[in-house]
Amino acid sequence: MTAEVAALLAKARNLLTEGEAMQAAALPNAVGRAAYLAVFNAAMAFIYVRSGRVVKTHRGVRAEFARLAREESRLDPGFARFLSAAYEMKVVADYEADPAIFLAMEPAAAALATAHRFVAAIAALLAEETP
Repeated sequence: MTAEVAALLAKARNLLTEGEAMQAAALPNAVGRAAYLAVFNAAMAFIYVRSGRVVKTHRGVRAEFARLAREESRLDPGFARFLSAAYEMKVVADYEADPAIFLAMEPAAAALATAHRFVAAIAALLAEETP
Protein backbone atom coordinates (compact mmCIF):
# COMPACT_ATOMS: atom_id res chain seq x y z
CA MET A 1 0.00 0.00 0.00
CA THR A 2 1.42 3.37 -0.96
CA ALA A 3 2.02 6.07 1.62
CA GLU A 4 -0.70 8.19 -0.01
CA VAL A 5 -3.31 5.46 0.26
CA ALA A 6 -2.30 4.63 3.84
CA ALA A 7 -2.56 8.32 4.76
CA LEU A 8 -6.04 8.64 3.24
CA LEU A 9 -7.26 5.57 5.11
CA ALA A 10 -5.66 6.78 8.36
CA LYS A 11 -7.42 10.12 7.94
CA ALA A 12 -10.71 8.32 7.31
CA ARG A 13 -10.29 6.30 10.51
CA ASN A 14 -9.38 9.43 12.49
CA LEU A 15 -12.52 11.14 11.22
CA LEU A 16 -14.59 8.17 12.38
CA THR A 17 -13.05 8.54 15.84
CA GLU A 18 -13.87 12.26 15.80
CA GLY A 19 -17.42 11.40 14.75
CA GLU A 20 -17.77 9.06 17.73
CA ALA A 21 -16.60 11.81 20.08
CA MET A 22 -19.07 14.22 18.53
CA GLN A 23 -21.83 11.62 18.87
CA ALA A 24 -21.02 11.26 22.57
CA ALA A 25 -21.25 15.05 22.86
CA ALA A 26 -24.63 15.03 21.05
CA LEU A 27 -23.43 17.22 18.16
CA PRO A 28 -25.28 15.80 15.13
CA ASN A 29 -23.97 18.31 12.58
CA ALA A 30 -20.39 17.42 13.51
CA VAL A 31 -21.24 13.69 13.38
CA GLY A 32 -22.73 13.98 9.90
CA ARG A 33 -19.79 16.04 8.66
CA ALA A 34 -17.25 13.57 10.07
CA ALA A 35 -19.12 10.61 8.56
CA TYR A 36 -19.01 12.20 5.13
CA LEU A 37 -15.38 13.25 5.32
CA ALA A 38 -14.39 9.75 6.44
CA VAL A 39 -16.03 8.13 3.41
CA PHE A 40 -14.72 10.89 1.14
CA ASN A 41 -11.14 10.04 2.15
CA ALA A 42 -11.73 6.29 1.82
CA ALA A 43 -13.29 6.84 -1.61
CA MET A 44 -10.26 8.89 -2.68
CA ALA A 45 -7.99 6.01 -1.65
CA PHE A 46 -10.10 3.53 -3.64
CA ILE A 47 -10.08 5.80 -6.70
CA TYR A 48 -6.32 6.26 -6.49
CA VAL A 49 -5.66 2.52 -6.32
CA ARG A 50 -8.11 1.64 -9.06
CA SER A 51 -7.38 4.45 -11.51
CA GLY A 52 -4.02 5.92 -10.50
CA ARG A 53 -5.70 9.32 -10.46
CA VAL A 54 -6.08 11.82 -7.64
CA VAL A 55 -9.58 13.29 -7.60
CA LYS A 56 -10.08 15.98 -4.98
CA THR A 57 -13.40 17.68 -5.69
CA HIS A 58 -16.48 16.43 -3.91
CA ARG A 59 -18.38 16.02 -7.16
CA GLY A 60 -15.47 14.32 -8.87
CA VAL A 61 -14.96 11.84 -6.04
CA ARG A 62 -18.67 10.96 -5.92
CA ALA A 63 -18.85 10.44 -9.69
CA GLU A 64 -15.61 8.48 -10.03
CA PHE A 65 -16.33 6.33 -6.98
CA ALA A 66 -19.77 5.46 -8.33
CA ARG A 67 -18.26 4.49 -11.68
CA LEU A 68 -15.49 2.35 -10.20
CA ALA A 69 -17.62 0.80 -7.45
CA ARG A 70 -20.07 -0.55 -10.04
CA GLU A 71 -17.24 -2.75 -11.28
CA GLU A 72 -16.41 -4.11 -7.79
CA SER A 73 -18.74 -6.88 -6.62
CA ARG A 74 -17.09 -7.04 -3.18
CA LEU A 75 -18.43 -3.59 -2.26
CA ASP A 76 -21.93 -2.91 -1.03
CA PRO A 77 -23.76 -1.41 -4.03
CA GLY A 78 -25.34 1.11 -1.65
CA PHE A 79 -22.00 2.71 -0.82
CA ALA A 80 -22.06 5.02 -3.85
CA ARG A 81 -25.54 6.23 -2.91
CA PHE A 82 -24.40 6.67 0.68
CA LEU A 83 -21.43 8.79 -0.41
CA SER A 84 -23.87 11.16 -2.14
CA ALA A 85 -26.35 11.16 0.76
CA ALA A 86 -23.56 11.81 3.27
CA TYR A 87 -22.41 14.75 1.15
CA GLU A 88 -25.89 16.24 1.53
CA MET A 89 -25.51 15.89 5.32
CA LYS A 90 -22.24 17.78 5.12
CA VAL A 91 -23.89 20.53 3.10
CA VAL A 92 -26.64 20.88 5.72
CA ALA A 93 -24.08 20.83 8.54
CA ASP A 94 -21.85 23.42 6.90
CA TYR A 95 -24.23 25.81 5.20
CA GLU A 96 -27.83 25.48 6.38
CA ALA A 97 -29.00 28.33 8.61
CA ASP A 98 -32.64 27.24 9.00
CA PRO A 99 -32.91 25.44 12.38
CA ALA A 100 -35.73 23.31 10.96
CA ILE A 101 -33.22 21.71 8.57
CA PHE A 102 -30.41 20.96 11.04
CA LEU A 103 -29.38 17.34 11.30
CA ALA A 104 -30.98 15.17 13.94
CA MET A 105 -28.87 12.79 16.00
CA GLU A 106 -30.56 9.59 14.79
CA PRO A 107 -29.76 10.00 11.07
CA ALA A 108 -26.31 11.37 11.89
CA ALA A 109 -25.57 8.35 14.08
CA ALA A 110 -26.85 6.00 11.36
CA ALA A 111 -24.58 7.75 8.86
CA LEU A 112 -21.61 7.29 11.17
CA ALA A 113 -22.38 3.57 11.49
CA THR A 114 -22.55 3.24 7.70
CA ALA A 115 -19.34 5.24 7.37
CA HIS A 116 -17.63 2.71 9.65
CA ARG A 117 -18.73 -0.13 7.34
CA PHE A 118 -17.71 1.84 4.24
CA VAL A 119 -14.21 2.64 5.50
CA ALA A 120 -13.66 -0.90 6.78
CA ALA A 121 -14.76 -2.40 3.45
CA ILE A 122 -12.51 -0.10 1.42
CA ALA A 123 -9.55 -0.70 3.76
CA ALA A 124 -9.98 -4.49 3.56
CA LEU A 125 -10.34 -4.45 -0.20
CA LEU A 126 -7.28 -2.26 -0.72
CA ALA A 127 -5.23 -4.33 1.74
CA GLU A 128 -5.92 -7.39 -0.43
CA GLU A 129 -4.94 -5.59 -3.61
CA THR A 130 -1.87 -3.60 -2.64
CA PRO A 131 1.41 -4.85 -1.20
